[in-house]
Amino acid sequence: MKAPNLKKPKLLIHLGYHKTATTFWQQQVFKSASFNLIDRKQVQQQLLSKTPYSYKSNQFNQWLEKHLVAGQINVISDEEFSGNIHTGGNGRSITYEVIERLSKITVADVYVLVFFRAQPAMIESCYRHYVKNGGCFKLKDYIFSENKGARRHRFPAFSLEHLQYHDVVEHLYRGFNSNQVLTLPYELFVQDPELVYSKLSSLLSIELFLQQESNNSRIINKSLSNLSLILARISNRFSTRDPICRNSIIDLGVITPAFRLIYKWIDRVLPESWIYHKLLSKELDNYVINYFSESNRHLELLLGYKLEKYGYKFAKENEHSSKL
Repeated sequence: MKAPNLKKPKLLIHLGYHKTATTFWQQQVFKSASFNLIDRKQVQQQLLSKTPYSYKSNQFNQWLEKHLVAGQINVISDEEFSGNIHTGGNGRSITYEVIERLSKITVADVYVLVFFRAQPAMIESCYRHYVKNGGCFKLKDYIFSENKGARRHRFPAFSLEHLQYHDVVEHLYRGFNSNQVLTLPYELFVQDPELVYSKLSSLLSIELFLQQESNNSRIINKSLSNLSLILARISNRFSTRDPICRNSIIDLGVITPAFRLIYKWIDRVLPESWIYHKLLSKELDNYVINYFSESNRHLELLLGYKLEKYGYKFAKENEHSSKL
């Protein structure tokens, strides 16, 4: 583990996860005068695009050093650092490899910011995003895509295991001092953004002047409504534009843009109470809660606070997850 070196520039690594207001942080928070947000595409090219055989930590450090600015909080932010949601981080190998690479940064005083989200809501948000980007599966088939022939070592597929957050937090604690890592529930940011900004200020040992935003202004990447999901799954069968798309028939390029206009109109005009409803059935919801209970209990021990106050539910001790 590396102890902070106050003589070096400060670098904040925003690790994700997906669907935890990462776009808001990148477009709003990290664009403020307190931060120097390093170009995301360049970071991806230098950090994510390299294979384990071509990546050299000394070369990345040399590149990074040229982009650090003294007197500001330098930031690299990308939800892909935690692994893509639709591929399960390629069997979590991407997640593991990226954390290993980040832990070997030597040219800056490094801090890490991570948000996680209650798994039932996270899964629903991932699924809405999947359909928005061309997917055709029903929700249950998306969650259990291995039943449809997907294998993590061969094809992109969603993975429940990818959302076992305690593994990532433990890995970060091995690579960094625990006081360099701020791990927070996304639900806390929704409830009290000012408190989150305060915690970030304490982590970085500086005073951040960030304006509190309304809930609506933090929703930049809005998900499809239930009604739009139905229409999208139909139109997606006539598009092969996305590699995670399943069961498409033929690629008719004009279909997707036309239907997207319809989705946006529906989701903008109709009241949310009409078109946004829980997607997980009671059976699926219970399965997910049971599946993640042990991981979330472990996460609580690592973080030192209870998650139930943020809406996290846990299985009773005598309950065990079973196959659906």
